[in-house]
Amino acid sequence: MAAASDHNQANPGPRAKREYQPTPESIRRGEKLRQWLDENGYDMADFARDSGISKMSIGLYVRGDLDVANMHQRTVEKLLTTMHVSDSWAWAYFEISDARRAYWRTFREPPMGHGEEPPQGLQVVLTLDAPLSGEGYTAPAGARVTFDQGNVLHGALLVRLPGRYVVARQDALPNAGEVLGEFLGVAPVPASTVAVH
Repeated sequence: MAAASDHNQANPGPRAKREYQPTPESIRRGEKLRQWLDENGYDMADFARDSGISKMSIGLYVRGDLDVANMHQRTVEKLLTTMHVSDSWAWAYFEISDARRAYWRTFREPPMGHGEEPPQGLQVVLTLDAPLSGEGYTAPAGARVTFDQGNVLHGALLVRLPGRYVVARQDALPNAGEVLGEFLGVAPVPASTVAVH
């Protein structure tokens, strides 16, 4: 048995191991999830079975390697349904920001959830105050990006980080960033006009 395990570690196969960088916020939320599991008599395997969230993912959330605040909406639905807690309770417990609450919620009937579908088509044009890169895009500060605030879960997402913006897929989101919405496009920096006197 040990030989097979050693073989798998020495020869991981075609998939590269993904590195996770916990943040103080993701660690704090992970500790809260661990506390809830302990207080409610759940181990990770039982919670995984009951929720449909993989045991590996639960472990990553508990350690803070993945941030509970960046969960996909379907995962939030599974988490809160299994916990038997309301969206509002979970927002306070996990310290979910006001900006994130519009999407970090369930569609269960009130008062446990919100009952309606997520907002659609909230397109915003933003003039960048820092450079942008990722998913094959680059743009300097001053360029204009268009994104859909109504979608923070699918496609290429625009993320604000200190001193820069990135475009990333849901599975590659940086832990510390603020997801603004689905990235739709970028326009070049407008040419400045020089007034002739």
